[in-house]
Amino acid sequence: MGTANRRKMLETPQQFAKDLIDRVCLYRPPLPKLIGHDRGKATQAVAKILRLMATKRGYKFHPFKLRKRRELLCDFIWLRWQRSHPMRLKDIELVAECEWIHRRGGRHLLYDFQKLLPLKARVKLFIYMIPPRAKKSLEKKTIDKIESVVRGYDRNLPGESFFLLGLDRRRNCETVSVYHLRIPRKKTPNVVFIKSIVRTIDCS
Repeated sequence: MGTANRRKMLETPQQFAKDLIDRVCLYRPPLPKLIGHDRGKATQAVAKILRLMATKRGYKFHPFKLRKRRELLCDFIWLRWQRSHPMRLKDIELVAECEWIHRRGGRHLLYDFQKLLPLKARVKLFIYMIPPRAKKSLEKKTIDKIESVVRGYDRNLPGESFFLLGLDRRRNCETVSVYHLRIPRKKTPNVVFIKSIVRTIDCS
């Protein structure tokens, strides 16, 4: 068994969250600044980060060209093709959606997040922003609404992991947080996101 396969099988949600947040915090120019100036470039930065992570784990990355925004199921995917049929899917490890707009009520966020629900992938990642002038309670309200969307969906698969990557631009030193939710084997109403890691991003 290859190194990439061993790494994928042994990786825990905490390890995935740490790798993701490390790469976001080290990226230059900082993601919060990019969001403020050019959301398109911020999305390209996310694509570069996820592509590096996919390569490390032995997966192909879609979109194949970073500037290409044509979707296959959702914004970003880690996938494998069958060796005997290179254009037939063998496996999808990660699906991801990215949404920088946060209007009142969070409709844009919830609409994009719901695209991930029916897709068969071990990891489902949603990337979003808390805007600079938002109230302190907005982050919790956003997480609560996303939790209710997950609980309301009837076809969640046991073992699926949902990750939320939130970039908070309310402070002078912007922060990035990763939340994790794993679908349990037995259906339960207590499906909640746990905050895994919080970091301050150096925007100098």
